[in-house]
Amino acid sequence: MVALLGGVVGAVGGALVLAAMSLVAGSPLHGLLDPSFFGVAGLIGFVHGAVLGPVLTWALMRDVPLWRAIGETAVAASAMAAVVMFSGFSLIAASAGALAAALLAAGRLKVASQRTARPQLPSGPG
Repeated sequence: MVALLGGVVGAVGGALVLAAMSLVAGSPLHGLLDPSFFGVAGLIGFVHGAVLGPVLTWALMRDVPLWRAIGETAVAASAMAAVVMFSGFSLIAASAGALAAALLAAGRLKVASQRTARPQLPSGPG
């Protein structure tokens, strides 16, 4: 379920980044209505989300609510991909930037969840 949720959120993020780039670049709006227009960005986002979602959630963010684990890492990855692509770099650089941003967001969530965790009471003998 985490892989599917991560994949869907990643695909939506990839499509939104591409739509924003197209609007900023002045592409005609009729191109945005073509489903194949979002195919590559959605597929890349889906694969990133489907792979990274479960890995990051179970490896780094066990104590983080699922909506935050998927949502915040997806927002960070999408924002970084947009910044990298707006800067004129390639799709590979955007993917690497998205991966780095997702890892940083997961690390931040892990640290934040450890700060708010309740301290464990020592168990007595017996």
